Amino acid sequence: MDKFVELKIHGKPDQFFLVSYRIIDDSQKIVEGGEGSLPACPELIATIKDWRAAYNATVLLPRIIEKNPNIVKNSSDINHAQLTNQLKKNLNNWLSSPEFLPTKDKLMAGLNRSQVVLVGIDVNDPDLKYAPWHLWSFSSIFLSLIMPS
Repeated sequence: MDKFVELKIHGKPDQFFLVSYRIIDDSQKIVEGGEGSLPACPELIATIKDWRAAYNATVLLPRIIEKNPNIVKNSSDINHAQLTNQLKKNLNNWLSSPEFLPTKDKLMAGLNRSQVVLVGIDVNDPDLKYAPWHLWSFSSIFLSLIMPS
């Protein structure tokens, strides 16, 4: 591994998020760091919840229905590809917001496409933990993406 990026996204989906990042080299020295913000993301959270409900209805249906009778029961009516595409779109729109762009640009400036970069993303919102971070267009330059538990 040439570099490790630690990205922390903390806040509330109906307000805003503070973002901090650190770039750590292979000798574990912090070579870059910064802070920024992301806007509220209620639409993204709603899409994550819809996507999770569809997944649960399809994969975990028998156990889920017993615990939550309000969940979607007919998984054949669910368009998984459409939900996944909408989730990807909402995630990338949020992470391409004008508020986050300066932070994203600084982060990109500290990385090189020829390097192996490991990314750790720490979020405090329980719904954002289920975001498909690997679908973030920014992460396409990285060979590895790791989510801490």
